[in-house]
Amino acid sequence: MPLYIFSQAEWNGNTKYTVQVDAKGNFYTTENIDFEDGLYPAVQGNQTPNYMVSSVSNGQCNSCHGVSTENIWTD
Repeated sequence: MPLYIFSQAEWNGNTKYTVQVDAKGNFYTTENIDFEDGLYPAVQGNQTPNYMVSSVSNGQCNSCHGVSTENIWTD
């Protein structure tokens, strides 16, 4: 299951990046990701998709998720 990173919210716009995710939901890339204009992460599970409705400006997901924001889950 990959992590898709879009140029617009809710699966809209261009797919700017695709990052592979392991069975535990961990992901990592060595690719340079340009967050300058804000990006919108999304994941597609076997049954349901989930996506962020607000843009992100950096790749520090754990700075919010698991601290002040719920993790992203999908079935």
